[in-house]
Amino acid sequence: MPAVQEDEALANNSDNRPAMRDSPQAFIGDFFGEDYEPHDFEDHSGDNLDPEVAEEDSDGKTDVDIEEVDEGGWEPASAPTESFADEADDGMYSDDLIEDREEIEKVTEGLRKTATIVHFPSHAAGQPLDSADLEDSEYHKYTAQLGLHGRDGNDWAPFVSKLDWEVARWAKLRGPGSTAFTELLKIEGVREALGLSFKTTEELNKKIDSLPSRPRFKREEVLVGGEAFEVYHCDVIECIRALYGDTEFAKHLVFAPERHYIDEDKTIRMYSDMHTGKWWWSTQKAVEGNKAGATIVPIIISSDKTQVTLFGNKSAYPVYMTIGNLPKEIRRKPSKGGHVLLGYLPTTRLDHVTNKSARRRMLANLFHSSMRRILHPLKKAGQEGVPMASGDGVYRRCHPIFATFVGDYPEQVLATGVKTGQCPKCPTPHDDLGEYFDDCNGNLQLRDMNAVLDALGTLSDGAETFVRACKIAGIKPIQRPFWEDLPYVNVFQSITPDILHQLYQGVMKHVISWVLTAGSPAEVDARCRRFPPNHSIRIFTKGISSLTRVTGHEHAQMCQQLLGLVMDLRLPNRISAARLVRAIRGILDFLYLSQYPVHTTETLARMRDALRRFHDNKDVFVELGIREHFNIPKLHTLLHYILSIPLFGTTDNYNTEYTERLHIDLAKDAYRATNHKDEYPQMTAWLERREKVENAAGDVFLPFQTLPVFHKVKFLNEDLLRMGGPVETPDAIHVRPAKSDFRGRPVPARFDTVLVNLGSGTEYGLSGYRVAQVRVVFTLPPRVVSILFPHRPPPKHLAYIKWFTPFASSPEPNSGLYKVSRVVRNGDCVASIIPILQIGRSVHLYPKWGPAVPREWTSSTVLDSAPSFYVNPFLDRHSYMTQF
Repeated sequence: MPAVQEDEALANNSDNRPAMRDSPQAFIGDFFGEDYEPHDFEDHSGDNLDPEVAEEDSDGKTDVDIEEVDEGGWEPASAPTESFADEADDGMYSDDLIEDREEIEKVTEGLRKTATIVHFPSHAAGQPLDSADLEDSEYHKYTAQLGLHGRDGNDWAPFVSKLDWEVARWAKLRGPGSTAFTELLKIEGVREALGLSFKTTEELNKKIDSLPSRPRFKREEVLVGGEAFEVYHCDVIECIRALYGDTEFAKHLVFAPERHYIDEDKTIRMYSDMHTGKWWWSTQKAVEGNKAGATIVPIIISSDKTQVTLFGNKSAYPVYMTIGNLPKEIRRKPSKGGHVLLGYLPTTRLDHVTNKSARRRMLANLFHSSMRRILHPLKKAGQEGVPMASGDGVYRRCHPIFATFVGDYPEQVLATGVKTGQCPKCPTPHDDLGEYFDDCNGNLQLRDMNAVLDALGTLSDGAETFVRACKIAGIKPIQRPFWEDLPYVNVFQSITPDILHQLYQGVMKHVISWVLTAGSPAEVDARCRRFPPNHSIRIFTKGISSLTRVTGHEHAQMCQQLLGLVMDLRLPNRISAARLVRAIRGILDFLYLSQYPVHTTETLARMRDALRRFHDNKDVFVELGIREHFNIPKLHTLLHYILSIPLFGTTDNYNTEYTERLHIDLAKDAYRATNHKDEYPQMTAWLERREKVENAAGDVFLPFQTLPVFHKVKFLNEDLLRMGGPVETPDAIHVRPAKSDFRGRPVPARFDTVLVNLGSGTEYGLSGYRVAQVRVVFTLPPRVVSILFPHRPPPKHLAYIKWFTPFASSPEPNSGLYKVSRVVRNGDCVASIIPILQIGRSVHLYPKWGPAVPREWTSSTVLDSAPSFYVNPFLDRHSYMTQF
């Protein structure tokens, strides 16, 4: 154990412990001395997304964030470094751009307050039906068919035993192909020894087909331009019944809209799940005006064409559906079954149509004809309502109403019928898409739905009249779009924000490329290689300038470090970096705020201010010669976030990442299970059988040993908004010495930085916290404890840490970041021994690079080499909400 120089003001013992949070953090560790495995030396990369929705691009490329530990290699030498003092504000900014930290903490604190709830004024809304002669509930039909209470005393029917069932489940979910499994069963003695009730895969399939399932697929044809195209789909009403009547969801369903406020005066509105938004309330009011006692079932539709082969151009065009009555915490996890595959659209590219304009029109009409065939039953059901039973057997008159369309920009353009390059929601001219409108409500009026419907109604007046009317209304001449006859629908309102494609793969992709151009790629790459490590940070050891086919997940990893890349960056012609830093800070604030799982009118105002700060400073890219204009549809669309969240709830209600993850199970895996010829009948049959035998995997907790010295601490950062679900963020602290890997290559030491609670720290803000670097995590052996602490034992797990300076009263003005440096006395770092429970979470630091990063710095040495650092608030959503 190294010598410890205690700081008297920070030293802690068992008789004077700081105030901790109510529940201690779970601790898991392992110890020095054990042989390292190869995975111990991989980069541990994390983000603020649920593990079940890890992104896979439509081109089939899966995220890979593991790089070899290699800090060597050639890189260009840094330019001669001039002696620059810290850049001061150049006088072009006023103090009002520096946010009031106390006000921010007050706004954030409001997110976790218990909501004051106002229920819909009509007590009939969402109420059960009284009719006694309704058909049996889905629960009773399911149990009767499956025999959940035993069929002739057999709980595993139609299988003869538990083993019979488990072999069947393995064969369909994990086993070999059909032919190989049949050959296995034909081996003499195998079937008899296992007591199986089936001899071949065909017999097994018949047993599985006898089990109940969600609605079956059917094949229909649609005619477009005199050609017939096949559409495979399920009955949309039966799919809604299956979701609404699932016994697992019964206790979670929401039946009526509510208004949530964080204050008793009901002046500050709160938004989270879809039923807290304005759309459900106004739609409920409209439906109740026609027929009281309705239960709205918001229908969320998403579509996205995806590649199903690694090579070639084979694609599938799935359409998914879920309902807004389910909490978003269920809908966001594919394993919960909150989405259903509604159908597959035709994937033809119409190569035989040589005229490009005609081909585009025909493809648009094919999409809408197919979608209209699938969703047409919503017209009558939405107007009149249909009796549906929830999983607990209670019937209500349900009105399934198309609420939101989830898709990337090409899908949004296709669904709304506007031209590429235009906004799918509002009529803002293309040349004005780069403008910021402070009064979003006044300057971003939606496209006129009534005018569009009037234009579509001129179809019978002849082609020339129809085309002219559609042009005036601002849409393409589409014959009978799928939403034309659906009740209570405004398709332009239904288009929702898309975090993945609009922000990470859109705006942030552009901004990162602009930063690479603003500074030299060599300098940016050099900084990327030298960030200190953290559990949630990926070190791009080869830089980012040469990366190709970058995924959304990788862009999210870059965003965590982006502000640190531009701090002190030397720009051409000695242009001040202040505006660049402020622009980056503004767009990053917007990025992280837009992903809050709860919003209020106050946090939405912060989003608007963050976007304004980006627009106020974006001209730095023009001055640098990087951009001539900002008329980018995805940048313009960010203005609509501030309008969509109050309508439909927070952005995690309609995230394209969920359906991206569904592609793996419901499109790619399904295609691979076929013989790749006439694949759709095989895919739909495979999916039906797979669903019948699939159970959600349970959590597995592995035991572990407690030993004197540990090199990793894992814990969860708790749900600060008390909303439950996936806002718990996994975190870890690495504390390991230098070593060689299994190939004999040197692996540098790693000692992570953390936020330490000094005793007065709360869940929000940095007050009462201080940055430290963890050097050793250990526990005292029982024999030593009994000798040194005979009366009262110390905390079990302890950490030896080295301190950084306290936080200043205000952050650096341009970036809004707090600056820290090592605490040194007489040439030695000031250190303490503290309980592990005093550590709030890991923290990441941006080194203060200076005009050019010293090339002798590396990722593993930068914490010792750099003279000072900035605290990174963009590590993950938990870090952003608690620190700033």
